[in-house]
Amino acid sequence: MKMSSKHIFLGIVFLAFLVMLQLLYDPISLAEHRVDVWRIQLQLPKARAQWKAAGITSYSFSIRSDERSICKPSARVTVEGGEVVMVELMDFTVENPVPRSLPPDRWFDPDWGDEAFLCDYRHFNMDRIFTMLEGMLTRTPNAVLKVEFDPQYGFITHYADGFFFGRGLLTPKVGDCCSGFWVEDFQAQP
Repeated sequence: MKMSSKHIFLGIVFLAFLVMLQLLYDPISLAEHRVDVWRIQLQLPKARAQWKAAGITSYSFSIRSDERSICKPSARVTVEGGEVVMVELMDFTVENPVPRSLPPDRWFDPDWGDEAFLCDYRHFNMDRIFTMLEGMLTRTPNAVLKVEFDPQYGFITHYADGFFFGRGLLTPKVGDCCSGFWVEDFQAQP
C-alpha cells in the first residue's frame, strides 16, 4: 500500500505536535514522576515492616537537611524507647564537627510548631518519619520528590518534597524544591 503525500504530511504534523508538546510541557517527566511516586508507595509498607521487624527502639543518627528547607536540621539525634532524648547540633560542613547539646525546650521552632516537620527535633524518630511520609503520600503524593530506604533496617535515609513541575519551556524546574533531609551514621543501641 502506497502512502499518499497527504498521509505523510499529516504524519509530519502529528510528529511536530508531539515534539512541541514535549518541549513546552514535558509530559514524559510527569509520567516518570508518577511512576516514581507509585514505586515509593509500594516500597513504604515493606520498609516500615522491615523496620518494625528489626525491633529497634533505641538508636542514634545524624540528620542534615537540604539547604532550601524552611528549617535546616543539622544534628546528632539520640532516641531511647522510641522517643528523642538528646539532640546535639552539628555543623556537617566542617571536617570534624563538634557537637553542641541543645536543651529540650529548644528542640522546636515556636514560629512553625507542627506545621513544618523539619522544624521540630521531637519528630525525628523513625516511626514519626514513616508517619510523615505516609501522610504526604496520602494528602499530596505528587509533592514527594524522592525517598530512599536503608537496605538493612528499612528506615528512610533520604527524603525530599516540594512542587513537581515538568521540565518543559513553559514549566521550568524552579519548583522542585523546598524540604529534604538525609539520615546518616545510624547506630542501633543495645
